[in-house]
Formats: sequence, C-alpha cells, structure tokens
Amino acid sequence: MIQFSEINFNRIIERLKLLFYPTLIAEGTLDRDKMYRELDENSLGYNNILYLATVLAELEGLKTSETFLKILLIEEPEAHLHPQLQSKLLQYLKEQSKKNNFQIVVTTHSPSIAASVGLDAIKVLTTANSLSQPVYCELSKCGLDEKSKFFIERWLDITKSTLLFARGVLFVEGIAEALVIPELAKTVIEKLKSSLKTINKPETLEDFGVSIININGIYFDNFMQLFSGYVKDQDDCIGKS
Repeated sequence: MIQFSEINFNRIIERLKLLFYPTLIAEGTLDRDKMYRELDENSLGYNNILYLATVLAELEGLKTSETFLKILLIEEPEAHLHPQLQSKLLQYLKEQSKKNNFQIVVTTHSPSIAASVGLDAIKVLTTANSLSQPVYCELSKCGLDEKSKFFIERWLDITKSTLLFARGVLFVEGIAEALVIPELAKTVIEKLKSSLKTINKPETLEDFGVSIININGIYFDNFMQLFSGYVKDQDDCIGKS
C-alpha cells in the first residue's frame, strides 16, 4: 500500500525545493548536499529575480499566432538588489525583449537603472503636490539636439541621474560650489523657518527634495532644453512639471 505523506495541496507546494546553482565537486559529479536550496534561504532580491524568470518563461511560451501584443510591466525591479545586479538584470530584460518580441515597461526609483538606459527610453512622471494629477514627460520629446543628447547620455551616471527623481535641481560648476551651496542653504532655511506653515520644519535642501548636481564645467546649455520649455509643446519638458 502506498500513501502520500501530504495530501493538502498547499503543504505539498510548501515542500517543493528549487534546483538553484548546482555545485560541482572535483570528481565532476554533483554534490547533492549542496544541489538544492530552499526559497527561504535566498535573499528577497534573488527571489524577485526568480519570479521574473518564471514570468519571462511564460511570455516566451505564448504563441505569436494567438497573441498580437505582449507587454510585461515591472514595478521597481531594483528592490533588494545591489547596483551591479540591477544593471545586469536590466540588460537581460532588454535582450529578452528583443529576442522574444515583447515590450517591457519598468517603473523605478533607482539612479542605477536610469543611468543604464538611453534618454529615448526614459519617461518621467511627477506631481506638483500629493493632490495633483501626474505629469508625463518623454525626454526624447524635450527638443534636445543631437549634440546635447549625446553629451547628456555620456554624462548621466548613477550620481547625476538623481536629477530625474528630485523635486528641484541646482546645477553647479564644480566641487567647491557643490560643498558650499548646501551649507549656505542651511543658513537661509534657518532664517525662513518661522514663516513656513509646515509641521515638520525643513533644515536642508534635501528636506525640500532639491538635489545639487555638479556638472564639472560650464555645460549648462545642454540642459536648458530639459527644463526651460524650449519646445513647441511645453507639456513635453521637465520644466513644465
């Protein structure tokens, strides 16, 4: 007589193990003690990647004749992943998107991911306050000329791409201004504290959501089209936001 040790479906699922990174020993055979790993032994970041892998596999299995459009929406894939792995994951998603002909839309708060893609792929959503409707801005439609676009794409590293997430931006010419201006701002903010009608009184530019961006030179003209509305449709520029 044969009887299953578990007959409850949920209990059976809980006892499933994942074949995760098999380890080869010197003799070339599998070390079975290290071959399997429980899901709860992984970090949350790795488990998120495993979930993404199952979704991608499902998309690959969809027949083109039955599916006209395949879109994968991913919210904050950077969660619990270090910066290098974020970039590697994004590159893998781009490769899979081209290989299997489906579109991937990623929402993110990660400067690492923002710095890993071109300006044509970046869309910015922002609000003036918590009650207003989001404003949508495509950087590719801000009227950037080819020279400025080339400059910004090479310039936009992990540190500088914070300008895409800040409520306000102060561009400075060099490291001296980047060090001095935040300290001067503290003095000004301290004097204005009493006139601010907020419960939590701000003390620094960061409290206002303002980022200091050092561009290491006088290349301000390359950024004017992003913020000053030098396009026919001003709804397409960050400055309008």
